[in-house]
This record gives sequence, structure tokens and C-alpha cells, in this order.
Amino acid sequence: MKNHLNPHSGRPLKPLDTGYFLPDERTFSDLLKFTNLYSRHLRFYDLDDRADGNWYDFFVSDEVFLLAEIDSYPLQEVEKKRVDILISFENQGGHAVKLGLIRELYDTVFRLLRTINDWYQLSSGYNRNRESTLLELELTSAIEDSARASLHKLKALREAVREEDGSHLFPWEDDGFSNLWRKDDPAYATEVQSAPAGTDPDAHLLKQLMLILKPVYDTVSQLIVRASRLLEHSLEKDDRHQPHIGLFLAFLKLYRYVQDDINRIPDRQLAFYFEEVLGQRRRTRVPDRMTLVFRTDPEIETVLLRQGAKVLAGQNAEGELIRYGLERDVRLHPVSIAETATLFVSRNAQVDQIQQNDAHRVNLGSH
Repeated sequence: MKNHLNPHSGRPLKPLDTGYFLPDERTFSDLLKFTNLYSRHLRFYDLDDRADGNWYDFFVSDEVFLLAEIDSYPLQEVEKKRVDILISFENQGGHAVKLGLIRELYDTVFRLLRTINDWYQLSSGYNRNRESTLLELELTSAIEDSARASLHKLKALREAVREEDGSHLFPWEDDGFSNLWRKDDPAYATEVQSAPAGTDPDAHLLKQLMLILKPVYDTVSQLIVRASRLLEHSLEKDDRHQPHIGLFLAFLKLYRYVQDDINRIPDRQLAFYFEEVLGQRRRTRVPDRMTLVFRTDPEIETVLLRQGAKVLAGQNAEGELIRYGLERDVRLHPVSIAETATLFVSRNAQVDQIQQNDAHRVNLGSH
């Protein structure tokens, strides 16, 4: 089968589709995270009409907001940052510039570890008067199994750099980390390998940080996946939400209907402009066409393919199967071309004589 797909030149580009960019693309987790952040800036007024803090405590008491924050954590920005640092490091030759890039990578790793700690402290703060939740257990396991060792390795690397050249390239502020990170501390004694002779010390230091970043990145990635499942479980099966939180969650669920209406505005606006203002009418879709070449089994005398029979033609960019239907019945036979020949006719006597001589020489050569 030979696939000769057309280039879809008659179809509009995806960025021109009214659904390519929506007015409100926020997910349920995004809305919960926005509420959590916005509540910090919304003043609370008491019965005497005096400002008394903000609305953050009103929402932060429920773990569902922390789950939403973890679920919507922009981990792709960390990966983009890592790639940008690697590319810039390869293209830069100055020592000072390379040290700046190494510091950026260090800050990225430290920020990820600090984020895991913040999540743990918030989660454990919810459960002082009751048993640990699934999220707190997940965070505890993540710290004990991987993140704690990475934090110790990062500190050991920082100490090694300071002892080697006396610089304070890597700042250290671990006062905010919970005691869970300091339990069983032999990892602090981790030895940091010096750069082998003849290698670039800056490149070696960057590699050490990359090796620390990998497990931290994987840990956060796993926490995001698990938080997404726990969020769904919390919304559907957890009955420990306080009444005001339950009402607010119900409001956000109802808002999805309004959100859907908002997101249909671009399509309705475009349809009104082209169909009502300009008076145009939508054309029917033009299907793709392709040419098929079949090769049948010589042992089979004939094969009949009915009109509408589906033929697979690979996958599209989204990984979906491409199927084509036959426009008419096709009957296949094991017939092939055995030989091709060209008939030459001329009325020129001189040309005819040349052709005859050539034929005569060929015949003589065949004896």
C-alpha cells in the first residue's frame, strides 16, 4: 500500500481554530490554587469594621487546597530551566558566566527541596489533632526515601566548594527545614569527588548538581501524579471537609458550566461575524484522498473489496489511527506485467535501413 496523503493545504491552521486558545483555560486545580493565593491579599474585616488579617486561614485549613497546589505545580518550567542552563553553559567560555549558570542550577535544586518541605509542613500542620492523611504519608515517604539524601548531598557539595576555594558560591539556609530532614544524618558525611585531572572544574561542578537534580525532579514529578489522584479522591469520597469548604467546592463545580459558556464565546462570535454579518455559509468538509496499490497472494485467484471497506494508513500527529474508506468495489487478481516493449514505426528509408542493419548484427551475435 502506498500512501499519498494530501498536505491538508485547504484546512485552517490549528492556531486559527477558535478552540486553540480559550478565554478561561483554568482547571479545577488552578481555581483552587488561585483561591489560595488570592485569599492572602483579601482583607478580612471584623464586626467592628476593622481589618483583621486576611482570608487565607479561612481556606488553608483544608488539605484540598494543598493538593491542588501540588497538582498544578509548574514542573515543566524546571525542565526548561535545566535545558537553558545546559545550552548556555556549552555556548559560554567565561569562568564568571559559567559560575553564574552553576548558581542558577543550585538555586533550582534548592528551591525544589524547599518546596517539598513546605508541602510537608503544611500537610503535617493539618493533622495535629488527628491521624496522618494519605498526602502527609506520601510526603514523608518522599523525604525519607530520596529527598533527604539529596539535601544532604547538596550541602556536602556546598561545603566542598567552600573548603576548596573559600568562596560562598552556594548559600545555605536550612533553618526552615523540618526535623524529618535531619533525622539519621550520616549522609552529611557524603564525599564529593574532585574534578579529575585535565577536566574543566566548572563542568564537573555542573555535572554534580545535575546528578542531584535528577532524583529531586523525579520525586516532585511523582508527588504531582499522586496529588492528582488524592485530589480526586478527596473531592469524591472524603467527608471531612468543613461546611464552608464544601459549599465553596460546590460553587467551583457549578462555575464549570459558566466557564464552558465563556469558552464558547470565540466560536459564537466568529460564527456571527461570518454567517450573519458577511452572509457566508459553511462549506462541507473535503475528505482526504489517497491512492492504494495492492499486491495479492499468487495462490488466491481473486479478492473482492467492498465499497466502504476501511484501510489503515498509519497515525496522525496525535497518535490516532488514520482510516480511509474505498469509494467503490474493487476486484483484485494476481496479474502482473511480465514484459514491456516499444513498437517503432518509420517511413524514412534511411532510418529503416539503419534499424535493419542493427537487427542483423544482433542476430549474428546471437549465433
